[in-house]
Amino acid sequence: MFDLRYHVASLAAVFFALVIGILVGVALASHGLGNADIAVLFIGPADSTIRTAIEGTLGDAGASMTRMRAITVPVNAHAIEGALAKRSALASFAVGRKRFVNVGRELATEFVTGKDTALWDALEGQLVEFRFGAGKRPVDGVVLVRTAEPQTRAASAQLVAGLFRAFADGGVPAVGVELRGTFPSAVQTYKHYGLSSVDDLDLRIGRVALAVLLSPDSIGGHYGLQDVDDAIVPKIPPVQPLTTTSGG
Repeated sequence: MFDLRYHVASLAAVFFALVIGILVGVALASHGLGNADIAVLFIGPADSTIRTAIEGTLGDAGASMTRMRAITVPVNAHAIEGALAKRSALASFAVGRKRFVNVGRELATEFVTGKDTALWDALEGQLVEFRFGAGKRPVDGVVLVRTAEPQTRAASAQLVAGLFRAFADGGVPAVGVELRGTFPSAVQTYKHYGLSSVDDLDLRIGRVALAVLLSPDSIGGHYGLQDVDDAIVPKIPPVQPLTTTSGG
C-alpha cells in the first residue's frame, strides 16, 4: 500500500540532505584537501559511475587520484601461492594458516606507502583486473569500493579482511564508499573493520562527506541516509580566516 507520509518524509530527508550539501560545499571549497594524493581500490570490477563521483570529489577539493586498482575476487588461491613461491623474497607469504590475511595486509601497506610494491608486482597477473596510475608515490588517503559480493571462500575472505584491517591501521584516512541503494551494502563490513564510510556518493552531500573524511583532520564515522549511519554529514572543520598585515 502506498504510504503518503513515508513518501513525504523520504522526500523531505533527501531535500534536507541536498540543502546541507550546498551549504557545506561552500565551506569545503575553502577547506579543501591541499593537493592530497589519493588512491582508490575496487574490490571487484571497477565501476565507472563511482569512479566519476570519486574523481569529481577529489577535483573539487583540490586533490588528485594518484593510482587506482581493481582486484579480481574470488581469488585463485593456487595461482597466488604459486606466483609467490617462485620468488624467494616473497615465499613466506605462500605458507601458514594466515597467509592470505598476511598477503592482504602487505598489499594494503604497499598501496599506501608506494615505493617498493613487490607483492603487487608479483601478483599483477593473478589479482589485478584494472589499473591506473603509478604505484610508487605514497598517498595521503585511500577510497575503497566493494563492487563484488561478500566473499565466502576462505582465501578470498582472508585476503579482503587483511586489506581492510591494514587500511584501517594504515595511518592515513581510509573510506569505504557506495551509491544509494547498493545491495548488499558494505557499510556494516566497513564498520566491523574500523573504516569510515559514505553510502550516498551519488549525491552532492555524499561527495562532501567523502572529502571531509579524507581530510587530515582525523574525522571518522559513517555518513549518508541509512539508519545505521552516524549522521548525514560529518562536522566540517572551521575554515581559518586569512590574516593580512598592513605596512605603515
